[in-house]
Amino acid sequence: YGNDFMGGAAERSASAKPKESTIPYRPFDGTTSYGAEFSPKRGDRAEKVVRMGGPVSGGQFDGTTTYGTDFMGGAAERSASAKPKNSTIPYHPFDGTTSYGAEFSPKRGDRAEKVVRASGTVAGGPFDGTTTYGTDFMGGTAQRSASAKPNGDRAEKVVRASGPVSGGHFDGTTTYGNDFMGGAAERSASAKPKNSTIPFHPFEGTTSYAAEFSPKRGDRAEKVVRTSGPVSGGHFDGATTYGNDFMGGATERSASAKPKDSTIPYRPFEGTTSYGAEFSPKRGDRAEKGRAYVGSSLWWAF
Repeated sequence: YGNDFMGGAAERSASAKPKESTIPYRPFDGTTSYGAEFSPKRGDRAEKVVRMGGPVSGGQFDGTTTYGTDFMGGAAERSASAKPKNSTIPYHPFDGTTSYGAEFSPKRGDRAEKVVRASGTVAGGPFDGTTTYGTDFMGGTAQRSASAKPNGDRAEKVVRASGPVSGGHFDGTTTYGNDFMGGAAERSASAKPKNSTIPFHPFEGTTSYAAEFSPKRGDRAEKVVRTSGPVSGGHFDGATTYGNDFMGGATERSASAKPKDSTIPYRPFEGTTSYGAEFSPKRGDRAEKGRAYVGSSLWWAF
């Protein structure tokens, strides 16, 4: 394949570069339109909240809030009772008869005999392990299957010598190796394009990107050198420009969201419902007490 293959000689694609692609050298300018046009907002600084150093004076806790004072629950119309028309249920005694109980006929059969165990001590004696299964079982006698051996002479018995095995040359020849012949097939034709001769020329690693690229150069950041001695003590100053310049916006308080005419008159709680007022409990006759009667061969309950 390596000797017969010749790569196709195709036209080289044109360089994909824009026209007038030479970039002139200029220093880096980090100014943006956002940074140039942005004006920081400044407001009044919030006053510092100073807590008293002494204990808080005692007094009664006032849990009143503006929400609890201003809020009035909306008075809406009471929904109509969802009850069917003509819902009065007349009273009548409970009838426990069912179609299953009326049509069911109990099946009667012979009563099983009572198993009475002897009250005395079981007599001792040797254990008799004979069972009816072992007494009645006879193993089936089937014909013996024929010996599965090939036709021909019986193979000779291999007798190994009790002494050490004599030396000799190992013969690794097998019948498979002697009889097997690999198939001779036709060689496939070489898959090569027509007019595939490529002239030899040295490798040229120059690209249009590398030739026209001009690296950008900027000022080098100064090295931060830390002092080797201990840091001098002093008071920690936690003030920041954000904390100094930031002022929370003061907006108008939103109006109370309460419905009109929301005054609810006081009234005692009434736990009566339409369901409880119209419901009539069902009452039925009490079932009579039943007892079992054992006869000679049948059993009844009444």
